Amino acid sequence: MSELVSLGPIDESIEAKLQDFAVALRLEKADADDAAAAGTLLVTSKRLLFNGDSRNTTISLKKIVDGHVFSDCVKIEKSTGKPDLFTMNAAQARFVLSLVGVLKEH
Repeated sequence: MSELVSLGPIDESIEAKLQDFAVALRLEKADADDAAAAGTLLVTSKRLLFNGDSRNTTISLKKIVDGHVFSDCVKIEKSTGKPDLFTMNAAQARFVLSLVGVLKEH
């Protein structure tokens, strides 16, 4: 189950990567070939960071070419590599994609 969370204290390795601000979602990342990993998705002014219990992912906003909202996840299409799926509800997925769209314009 995903939920919007406040940022409070953040792991120092993640904090070092943050730029101007971040929005965090506790959720799962799932690939067609891999098992889901529970963790936190951070949306910063430069990238998406997923800090999971079994894997981590960083996606530069410049590499995001498209996104798709589903009832249980958001699919992030990149200029290279396989798309990433993040489990969340549709409202959260729309929020993440809207935020990414605004941040890419600046």
